[in-house]
Amino acid sequence: MADLPRNKKEKLKQYRTFLVLLVVIAVVWFFSKMSSTSVHIESLPVKYEGIDTARFVVTDADSAVRISVEGDGFSALFHHFRWKGRYLTVSPKQLKKRGAVYSYVVDVNDYKDAISSQYAPFGRYEIVEYKESLTVNMRERHKKGFVPKLEGVEISFADQYGLGGVPRLEPDSIFLYGSEESLAKITSLHTRATKLDIGRESDKYELELDPVWQQYPDLRVSQSKVLLSVPVEAYTEKEFEVKVNFESPDTAMKVKLYPERVTVRVWVPQHDYLTEEAEDMIAVVRYNGDPNLNELPVAISRFPSNVRIKKIEPEKVQYVIIK
Repeated sequence: MADLPRNKKEKLKQYRTFLVLLVVIAVVWFFSKMSSTSVHIESLPVKYEGIDTARFVVTDADSAVRISVEGDGFSALFHHFRWKGRYLTVSPKQLKKRGAVYSYVVDVNDYKDAISSQYAPFGRYEIVEYKESLTVNMRERHKKGFVPKLEGVEISFADQYGLGGVPRLEPDSIFLYGSEESLAKITSLHTRATKLDIGRESDKYELELDPVWQQYPDLRVSQSKVLLSVPVEAYTEKEFEVKVNFESPDTAMKVKLYPERVTVRVWVPQHDYLTEEAEDMIAVVRYNGDPNLNELPVAISRFPSNVRIKKIEPEKVQYVIIK
């Protein structure tokens, strides 16, 4: 009976020795297997950029480049973890059309260096074969063209400078893409309301379009911003004596105004200084029937588009009703 504990200790020792040998054999096998060279199949995801998704709907596209890579197991394991979540960025160039289908065919050889760089930093790894082309198939959405309108943009100039011509929007055409039903509900595209402080030189300003297309989830716009070209030129001051006209709901009403003429100081383009005349302007006062009003404010109801009103003197005139 005294030998029983000794037998148990020997058996435990044998078990431990066996397990150690088993671990050693497994480690040797693992390192031997991982060190040997073999061919691994890799799948490198592809990200396409530069495709006009406003105009086209992608119906089918190769999502990855399948690569046969020769290397040892350690390199394969390293790249599996290091490049997880990485992708190959591809920029398709040549658009082809066959019937209603538009296609890009990308030559993977153009990206061979980019693919190789994914595997170069570590271990023995060599690309021995890869898919030679990627295909993207698309269909064109319905489209509708618009001439963008300049609306709601308040332009202010520094003194002695003003508009030197007609402001122009670029591009002159904006396209919406989507279903025919949604496109029919959009009748025009115009700029979003904003204010612009213009300097002394002609320049271009980026403006946002009012995004009315966002009311319809299926619509896409070719571009949501436009460039406004504002020509600027030097202005000079000039003044005119302008007769004041009286307006009233009672067309038979007669009044005497004091004074009957006002001085209107304006900024005019230098090249138009001699051509602008007082006859090109109309000054008015409007009577609303309130007998408590002793003076009426003067407004300039018509003046040339290239003229900027600086000041009216006096700003108000008195009136006497003639009975």
